[in-house]
Parts: sequence; structure tokens; C-alpha cells
Amino acid sequence: MTKAGDFVIEVDIKNVSRGEVELPISRQITDIERTFGAFRRELIFGVHATSAQNEEPYVVAVTAGSHAVPKSLLKLEPDKSVRVLLRIQSSWVRKSLPENEKEVSLHATCGEMALEDARFSIQSMAHEIVSQNAAVLGFSGDTPTAKISAQ
Repeated sequence: MTKAGDFVIEVDIKNVSRGEVELPISRQITDIERTFGAFRRELIFGVHATSAQNEEPYVVAVTAGSHAVPKSLLKLEPDKSVRVLLRIQSSWVRKSLPENEKEVSLHATCGEMALEDARFSIQSMAHEIVSQNAAVLGFSGDTPTAKISAQ
């Protein structure tokens, strides 16, 4: 939990492929977007309340990277993982609580968007990946509570 009462969840991203992958890690999104060059990518992290099946995920973080911007990509070898911390506003958790409930179960999501090399337009979007485990966030009175449930 943060001092403001917001939640922080930890997500592990694991490379399950046979080759190395490059993950966008820069939080300087505009530097990536305005610098034309090869392999401009954005990772969009979100959370999705399991009680709200038809709603879009709530975006909590975006990272970007490009071969044209130094130190904006992280090479992840096969079977290696990287830990990502995501801050979720307590006001969103309160709004997402099912009626007469004190907790909401949610999954973290991650999607990727590729930008065209020499334009501002989107070249492609990858299918969103949903976390295997669910975080259960809630309140006991005004005190934030959190736990993980295996799915």
C-alpha cells in the first residue's frame, strides 16, 4: 500500500519463448513516439475486475521503447522474468466493488502496440495477456486489504 492508501501489485513477466525478447521499459512515452526509427513499441498494463466482465481494463501504466532510443528496451532471455510494480488507485477499487461486497477480484493485463517506423500511426496491436493469478483487493472499514488467489 502507498501512503495515499493506493494498492501496489507485483506482476512477473516471464519470457516463455525459445528466443530473447525486447521489452519496452521507458516511461518517457513522448521520447519514443516522436523519435522515428525501428521497433517502436508500447506496453499497456491494466487491471480488470472479474465482476465487470464487459468493461475494458483500467490502464495503470504504459512503457515504451525503440531501437532508436538508447536504454528504452530490456532484453529478456528465454525462461527469465522481470518484476513490474503496478499502482492501483484505491478510488478505482472502491468503484469496482460488487454491490454489498468488501473485496473485488482482479487480473492484471498486458498488451503491446507497435508504431510504424516513420509515422505516428499504429502498425499493429498484440492480443492482451491476462495474469494467471488474481489479486483480491478490498477494504476492512477504511483500511485497504489485499491477497492473492491462485486461479
